[in-house]
Amino acid sequence: SMYGKTGVRIMINGKASRVPADAVNQMLDGMSAANIASIELITSPSSDFDAEGNGGIINIVLKENLAQGTNGNLGFTLGYNQAETLGANFNLNHRAKKVNLFLDYTIHYDKYEVPWDNSRFIRTPTFEKKSISLSDRVPKKTVQNLRAGIEYLITPDFTLNALVTGYRRGWDMNAVTTIENVNHPDTTINTLMQLHEDHIWDGWTGNLGFDYKWNDVHKLVVNYDYLFYKNTNPSNYDVSSTLNTDQFISQEKIDVSKLTPIHFNVLSADYTHKLKPSLKIKAGLKGTLSKFNNDVLVRTLQKETWRVDPTFTNESELEEQILAGYTAVEWEQSEDLQISAGLRYEYTDSYLSTPDQKGLIDRQFGNFFPSFRLSKRWAENQKIQFAYSKRITRPNFNDMAPFVFFIGPNTFVAGNPALRPAVSNGLDLSYNYKRWWLSLKYSYTENSIGFLQPEIDEAINQQILRSQNLDFLRTWSFSNSLPIDLNNWWELQTDLSVYHHTFKTSNFTENFQDDVLSFDLNLISTISLPKKHTLEMTANYQSRTLWGIWQFNPMFMVNIGGSKKLKNGTLSLNIADVFNTWTWSLETQLRENNTAVFSESDIDARAITIGYTHNFGNRKLEKVDIQLKSEEERKRVN
Repeated sequence: SMYGKTGVRIMINGKASRVPADAVNQMLDGMSAANIASIELITSPSSDFDAEGNGGIINIVLKENLAQGTNGNLGFTLGYNQAETLGANFNLNHRAKKVNLFLDYTIHYDKYEVPWDNSRFIRTPTFEKKSISLSDRVPKKTVQNLRAGIEYLITPDFTLNALVTGYRRGWDMNAVTTIENVNHPDTTINTLMQLHEDHIWDGWTGNLGFDYKWNDVHKLVVNYDYLFYKNTNPSNYDVSSTLNTDQFISQEKIDVSKLTPIHFNVLSADYTHKLKPSLKIKAGLKGTLSKFNNDVLVRTLQKETWRVDPTFTNESELEEQILAGYTAVEWEQSEDLQISAGLRYEYTDSYLSTPDQKGLIDRQFGNFFPSFRLSKRWAENQKIQFAYSKRITRPNFNDMAPFVFFIGPNTFVAGNPALRPAVSNGLDLSYNYKRWWLSLKYSYTENSIGFLQPEIDEAINQQILRSQNLDFLRTWSFSNSLPIDLNNWWELQTDLSVYHHTFKTSNFTENFQDDVLSFDLNLISTISLPKKHTLEMTANYQSRTLWGIWQFNPMFMVNIGGSKKLKNGTLSLNIADVFNTWTWSLETQLRENNTAVFSESDIDARAITIGYTHNFGNRKLEKVDIQLKSEEERKRVN
């Protein structure tokens, strides 16, 4: 999240990260901090960006050099949390007079433990029903990323480029879950569930494009992207239940298979016209065709015969087209005053069907997305900025598709075909004095999407977790960012943000409105020592905050690390979550059936890692950067 809002996109050199959201950290593990020039927080993107992402954009800008030649680096990491952690990365760049090539590959392996407690309590006039689930989960995760590209300069003003990316995430987990269900004062049912789950993501992206400019006035950029993803998710469950008298009740086996291929075709064209050095006009078109299949088969073993469970078995197909066009103006009236304004239009046509129900979703809608920014400097070190933008967050395909994932016999995750896009309007006023930033932000989001929201069927004491729309989410935020140079070798970066959220539900019989006040405090202390040694400590505190109708309880983390620059590389040692305090703890109250729900997971963030990166070749080589235009589609995969 950024400034208290979810729906944030990660970009590198103006291009999306191109991996599912839960693997962004693994992707960044292969990046050297020494290659980063700056990190941009784009809270109010202009209209030439896709309108996707209510929270804004975090853009990591890499350093660039100008010489020709060949260079690269090879790195390794070795770590331990509650089990081994291994990683490696390889990068190769070659720049000649007309041809530029690059290849990047990273692999990350992690084995860890994730205890997960999930409890609910239903209050009745005479008795409190309860279901307490304790799950010991031991997953093994392997993430691989491949990125290779070529850039060919036909003339100094005409460039062709091609890019291929590959992604694979394998997640293999064994778990043992114990559940205590008390539905009557004198009856307790104890359930033991053993499960095995595989969760495999495969993805490939291909890009062809060209840049052409003439007279230093006109520039045209055309790109075609093809994206393919496949999600395979087989799992099996062995469930046995007994009464509190140790009387055996039942034993069953459940087998679930899920196969989800996703295809995207994206064509875009962007044109820039410099009317004069201080005035620039932009315009562009983009079309996206996507197809999504979701095939879920659930079988139960009954009297030594596997039978299909029609309640959870489902096959669905989604076809979606998004057409977009924009125009924007950038005017630099002087070094002290810059103004930009733009208007983007996006039209969406979505059609979701199952074999039994055609047109389960048949939705066509169009939206205008205006944006405006004014930046005024009235003194040498002072600047004020005002920005407005309208944004949209479309549901992830997996959130919409009918599917099931069992957490326990009476608790499971499901899709929501009725999920609607969230549209937000945001205002941003900020003041800058030297390196000190103050910012006041306001946003109002219709149909804000809350992920994994709990629902309770009291009659059968069953809990469903699925994404739901809120009626609205209103957010006020204030942020203060101040770097302090304690001396020439010690810098302290301080960031404080305060948020006030107000929301109203939309999916209950009797909807309710609530609010929460929260804040984040982040401190980064960097010490430069002799002989190219560096020490760093970070501390982050997050108070109680909002996640749909869930409320996250406070969290705190301290990390320490050190590095040593060598002749041809860097050696580093890092300890994450030193005090083992980064635990996800959530709770909520479902008022219409007097239910309290609690969920807690130790995400096993504490770890110690040793890393080494070896550099070779011409270290002044310019990095090749090929831009893609399908960042919005990539994000919606997961």
